Amino acid sequence: MTHALSAEEDREAADRRARVIYGSEFSQISMAESRVLKMWSQIKVRAVIHYEWSSGTSRGLVNAPRDPFVKVFLLPDEENFHQSKIRKRTLTPKFNETFEFKVSADDLSNRTLKLSVYDVDKRKVRHCLGHVIFPLTKNDMMSGETIWRDLELAPQPAAALGDLQLCLSCNPYSNRIKATVCRLRNLQGVNSNDAVVYVKVQLYHGRKMIKSKRTVPQSVSSQQVELIFDETFSFGVSGRFFDSCSFTFSVMLAGSSPMVKDVVHGQVVIGPFMYARGEQLQHWQEMLSNPRNMVMRWHSLDAPKKG
Repeated sequence: MTHALSAEEDREAADRRARVIYGSEFSQISMAESRVLKMWSQIKVRAVIHYEWSSGTSRGLVNAPRDPFVKVFLLPDEENFHQSKIRKRTLTPKFNETFEFKVSADDLSNRTLKLSVYDVDKRKVRHCLGHVIFPLTKNDMMSGETIWRDLELAPQPAAALGDLQLCLSCNPYSNRIKATVCRLRNLQGVNSNDAVVYVKVQLYHGRKMIKSKRTVPQSVSSQQVELIFDETFSFGVSGRFFDSCSFTFSVMLAGSSPMVKDVVHGQVVIGPFMYARGEQLQHWQEMLSNPRNMVMRWHSLDAPKKG
């Protein structure tokens, strides 16, 4: 028999919070875990996580407002995660969002909850502020107690391979999607001072590659910080397939001779939930929500997929 939670229990669950330290000041992120609300075949449980980040936190010496968001992982799975909405220009953000994970009761002790806090700067580059790591146990999930954890500061580069600025626009009436490769910066791991770089743009439907286009190759010097492409490609895509297609943007290092194969340096995959997560998914959704408008974002390059 299923029992509805009382209003008092709802309030208690919403009030559970975890403390976060950033710099010398305190901020808060609620990481409250509710009791088990539902069972699946007597072994499946649902963990509901409420969190919010509040209280002032300075942005270095500038004290400028932040644009924070939080990613929630259930380790050891780091490929699938939930992400909060970005709170714009605030030092006291409140999220109050709910995410659900399914995990078997027997596997619960092998799982670890990870909450990563990020800030987005004016150039749309993500900066990791730190993490909360919390191993799960059956007792913790059933007790309903408030659990406090400090944010572990984990400064890291915005991107290990580089950042790619992309602009997308869709027109469901003319059945077209336009993709613009704007800029490439912070290119890492390129040894040659005279490397030649271009961006390959591929349209996929499911796992089938439908069309491939590429930018004009550009030479990279050791002093160059940013490459400007500003090339737009138009693809014919029926509006009814907007939810089942995706784009792969691959930064390519051209071979030194015709006998040397070009190498994929890094990639960005943008598409619906079937293909993308996080900011890549948000970029796609924002494009669909604003037809005939150009939606521009920076994306960190991911390592190329094997196979």
